[in-house]
Amino acid sequence: MVVSGKLIDSGRGYKTFQPNSLQQIEKELDISSLFTKITDATLALGELNALNLLLPNPDLLIEKYALREAVLSSQIEGTQSTMVEVLQNETNINAKMDIIEVRNYQRALNYGIEQIKNDGLPLSSRLLRNCHKILMNNVRGGECEKTPGEFRRSQNYIGGKNPATAVFVPPKEDSIDNLISDFEKYIHTGKMPDVIKLALLHYQFETIHPFLDGNGRIGRLLISLFLVNRNILQQPTLYLSLYLKKHKLEYYELLTNVREKNDFNRWFEFFLTGIVLVSKQIIDTTKKILALKDEFSSIVKSDNEHKLLEFLFISPAINISIVKNELDVSKATANKIVNDFVQKGILIQTNTMQRYKQFLFKKYMDIIDADL
Repeated sequence: MVVSGKLIDSGRGYKTFQPNSLQQIEKELDISSLFTKITDATLALGELNALNLLLPNPDLLIEKYALREAVLSSQIEGTQSTMVEVLQNETNINAKMDIIEVRNYQRALNYGIEQIKNDGLPLSSRLLRNCHKILMNNVRGGECEKTPGEFRRSQNYIGGKNPATAVFVPPKEDSIDNLISDFEKYIHTGKMPDVIKLALLHYQFETIHPFLDGNGRIGRLLISLFLVNRNILQQPTLYLSLYLKKHKLEYYELLTNVREKNDFNRWFEFFLTGIVLVSKQIIDTTKKILALKDEFSSIVKSDNEHKLLEFLFISPAINISIVKNELDVSKATANKIVNDFVQKGILIQTNTMQRYKQFLFKKYMDIIDADL
């Protein structure tokens, strides 16, 4: 029977959970009953990747999908920022902490993808540490004593006021290096189907909890990095945090059941179901966005209007100054074009100010920001 690990007396008045290596777990797993779900998840990712490759301008969507993942993953940790708030504060150096946390997640994700695709760092513990340093820059949990970018050298815990009363106590700090070494080897040597391998890696990372803070976000970021690293997706367009956020309690319960009851297969079923549901939703979302682009392209006339429409799919939250600079036109011309877009139902004004008006490409954001 497959065994996930065991409780070990820390000698400090509490027990820690010591996970078995993924190599050992893999040898004992029986996933024969999951053949159909594995096939469905693999095919769903293939369809998602194929659609991304066929997009006439993939940059229109990829950055927004990365932002969607950043917002959702941060919301799981308790941040309240929405996509619209983040977009409207892209250049605001005094943005609230929640927005900075989302920006950091997006920067960490973009950094990790760039390293993998441009033959920089491979998917490795070093890459994850670098991503963690970006994630925790100038935010809560990013203090020097929380050692951003470094694996922990002290005990952490989840729930409760201390390790003795905690819901879960990860392995002792002196075992982190060996556990991460095994984890890193499994990334490159594991023999399971990729979707199962990914579910195992995510579970193991969350169980090791190698950082003092930010483990959940890095564990979810790992999903995107793995899919791009394995060439399953050319771009990080699977925002699985949408599914994990909606089923947050079940998500945590199933991770706990793996540790306490060795119930890997229910975790796999949950994870694979999420891949299928979110892949299908993103495919549907992409088709709706392309249809919206065709619809509005037919009602704009001048070259400047077409340029602005194209720009809105990249930057859907704008003001007059942004339009003036992007189109290289006068303020009066920018005003006229934006007013025309409001009349045509492309833009809406999001504040009540007469000066410094803010506008949003709402129909686009409604499609991007839809729930499961």
